[in-house]
Amino acid sequence: GFKMRTIKDKIARSAHHDPAVEHFDGSKHVVTSSCLLRTVDCQTCSVADLVFDAPFEVVAEKQATVVGLLNWFDTYFDLGCDDPSMFSTGPFTPETHWKQSAFYLNSPVEMAPGDKLEGMVRLSRHSKNHRHLEIL
Repeated sequence: GFKMRTIKDKIARSAHHDPAVEHFDGSKHVVTSSCLLRTVDCQTCSVADLVFDAPFEVVAEKQATVVGLLNWFDTYFDLGCDDPSMFSTGPFTPETHWKQSAFYLNSPVEMAPGDKLEGMVRLSRHSKNHRHLEIL
């Protein structure tokens, strides 16, 4: 037979460290408040604006086991507009071709209503592909 332990460990690690990019239903999958990581003005931003550390804090809204954090973006069209509008790629809005990214925690966190989960998100340029960003 074959010893698959090495592959099994790699698959288990990969499943918890690689983000999942898919549509999530906010009413089923989101159990905390959300928080803003960064505001980027597309009219004036530079690549340097996309490299940052952002502290975050979310608060549990119900009893749950948290296994990851979702990331999405909202876009506002309001600069010089007579009729401002926006769209969201978030889990509480109708699906678009954009999806959310789920970043899985190393281990699940049990939370009760009012419990806080705090941390830091780091966005940096990928060392080998200048078109990619790394989220840590």
